[in-house]
Amino acid sequence: MLNCVDDLHWALASPSLLKVEESTYRTMDDPWFIHQAELFNPYIKKLKENPAPLEAHLSHLKTYRLGAYFEQLIRFWLDHNDRYECVEQNLVIRDKSHTLGEFDFIVFDHVNRCFCHWEMALKFYLGVGDISNLENWHGPNKKDRLDLKHRHLCDKQISLSTKLAADSYLKKKGITIQERRIWIKGRLFYPIHQLNQNLVTERAADKTISPNHLKGGWLSKTELLNELSLSNNRECNETNISVLDKKNWLMNKSNTKLSNTGFFSLVSDLKKPIQVEISNLKTEHSEPKRFFVVPDDWSTF
Repeated sequence: MLNCVDDLHWALASPSLLKVEESTYRTMDDPWFIHQAELFNPYIKKLKENPAPLEAHLSHLKTYRLGAYFEQLIRFWLDHNDRYECVEQNLVIRDKSHTLGEFDFIVFDHVNRCFCHWEMALKFYLGVGDISNLENWHGPNKKDRLDLKHRHLCDKQISLSTKLAADSYLKKKGITIQERRIWIKGRLFYPIHQLNQNLVTERAADKTISPNHLKGGWLSKTELLNELSLSNNRECNETNISVLDKKNWLMNKSNTKLSNTGFFSLVSDLKKPIQVEISNLKTEHSEPKRFFVVPDDWSTF
């Protein structure tokens, strides 16, 4: 299960998906992520030699929900971190019979001597139409949108400790939140014809989308099959296609590699989006490209 070690490093070192800076909260910034990854790198090397401690930690997961897996990677890092100590995780706050919300993490910072509230998110969105608008970034199942997640994170989740019932409950535990941070990772998938163009407006990029966010592309089944047909007719341009199970969406690790012919067969009756890597077999050091392939009618809302 070396994949989980790579995923742990990715959870630390990859750039933030969003950039939010408000007076009472903000997203973790990329220099902080890079610094934490560098500090933790010696232990990552030990885990690659013997991943048993991380595997044992993850074995307690009752379900493989990608968000829960992501949170447990962060919890493992916290449990092996000298500066940040996890005080509470998934702490539900109720006001009488009403549930106000849940703290993902309450952390004590031993350097700054303060309690911190951290909210976690792992998200993958596909842009449709005017991608300068956050409402046009959709989850693969079309049940989630970037604007809705952004609003929920900022208006509800990260502000939980400001609610009277939550503040009173925490104070009984000797906790006063002094710092609020959002830890959000993931990838934005651009329409294939826009992938290499800077089509996100400065307004949207500056205020909400991190300029260094991870990028991928998406295209319909027919568009990709057409591309593969062209590829098969080009000399020395055979493609290497890897289908990614959801558990492999973090790092560039895959378990199903297909030839063009095999992929034709797989997507011939595509019912839901799948995530793939596509790279060139003839170019040994070329970076694999991450894509979603969607049914032809997927972008019809």
